[in-house]
Amino acid sequence: MASYDALFQANIAVVCGALLLGRLVNGGGKKEAETAAADEGLKWRYLGVFLLFKLADWMQGPYFHDMYSKKVGGAQDKVAQLFLVGFGSAMVASLFVGKIVDTKGRRLASIAFALFFALTGFSTQSDDLTVLVLGRVMGGLATSLLYTAPEAWLMGECRRLGVSGAYIGAFFGWVYFLDSSVAIMAGWASEQLVRQSKDLSGTGEEDVTYPFLASSAVVLVATVGIALLWRENYADTAEDASEDGKKKTGGGESALSALLSSPRLLAIGAVQACVEGSMNVFVLNWGRALSGVSDEAIPYGTVFSCFMCCSMAGSTLGGVLKLSPAAQLALAAVVGIGGLAPTLLTTDAMHRCIGLCMYEAALGLYFPAIGTLRAAAVPDAHRASIMNYYRVPLNCVVVAGLLRYEQLGVQGGMAVVAASLGVVLVLAAGMAMAGAEKAKVE
Repeated sequence: MASYDALFQANIAVVCGALLLGRLVNGGGKKEAETAAADEGLKWRYLGVFLLFKLADWMQGPYFHDMYSKKVGGAQDKVAQLFLVGFGSAMVASLFVGKIVDTKGRRLASIAFALFFALTGFSTQSDDLTVLVLGRVMGGLATSLLYTAPEAWLMGECRRLGVSGAYIGAFFGWVYFLDSSVAIMAGWASEQLVRQSKDLSGTGEEDVTYPFLASSAVVLVATVGIALLWRENYADTAEDASEDGKKKTGGGESALSALLSSPRLLAIGAVQACVEGSMNVFVLNWGRALSGVSDEAIPYGTVFSCFMCCSMAGSTLGGVLKLSPAAQLALAAVVGIGGLAPTLLTTDAMHRCIGLCMYEAALGLYFPAIGTLRAAAVPDAHRASIMNYYRVPLNCVVVAGLLRYEQLGVQGGMAVVAASLGVVLVLAAGMAMAGAEKAKVE
């Protein structure tokens, strides 16, 4: 246990060092001037809502498997089926949600996310399998909205205000740094809620549904912020024109055509599917990767905090290095593959844990880079539609991993993650050499 505490303290030191280095490299008048031009108010209007959304989402994570396992009496086949329902729902929703978001409004879609997410949390109060299944269906729909509607709204406002691509890239780094900070807070808050539930429930037993109820309350508070601070925006159907000069119209069909006709958009989608799809395979396996080779109890909360610290360090160092988005993706792939090597090659729990922390640092490098690429490449006329189409193959990877969960085992699951990063390395290198990405970090 002490060794994991020491690892956490080391990670805190790394994060502090990364922050200091980032301040030394990026400090100065240029940044402040650019920030002012980009409308500081927009940044805080978005962050105030989005971080509440992510706080709610992270609060469910630590007890997600445990809660559903208890609801179905420990039957792991039913737990897996509930997981499949959620990811399957997200995959199906990705086929049509984007068009609705672009045409009916990104602000309205963000409110819809909060309502679906809150209903998912409330469904955990039931022991009826039908209600739990409906909750997972709504959870899948909420996931599709979470990862498209708020970002589409932000990009619409950036377009309206004329925000520069360089500022958007730096801003995404800041968003994912804060997201990791929120994740640490959410894990602690969920643990405290479960501990307090012994007294609050009146049964003397822990109630692992408390974090789900609290997360529902958090997203409903966020809707108040949206109602007060966000203006509605829609897809800019006048933004893009085809080569023959005819205007394209927003919508699902034209969005699919735009996606399939653009090698750059296809490459971004393939990268996102490989990284984020395999990331969910990682989530399913990292606990087993440590517990299976350790004689002592694994302090999962401490390990999770280490992961988030490394993710924060990665997102900070990405801003320091000032690489192009494609080059930063390639670096993330290399770091991630290196981090997975101990799990594939050793049986030492601490070596594996350090390697898994490296993988999380790679994710810290990845998310700001892919966000910058999406912001520059995806046309606003089809932004939410294309972002949802990206999630179709992503969810296919997750569903395939769930269906082969037991057959793959820990080694096989981590090998899939490493192989996916290998594909990302090839794609990112190709994008960098071809000069396909337009959003360069200045």
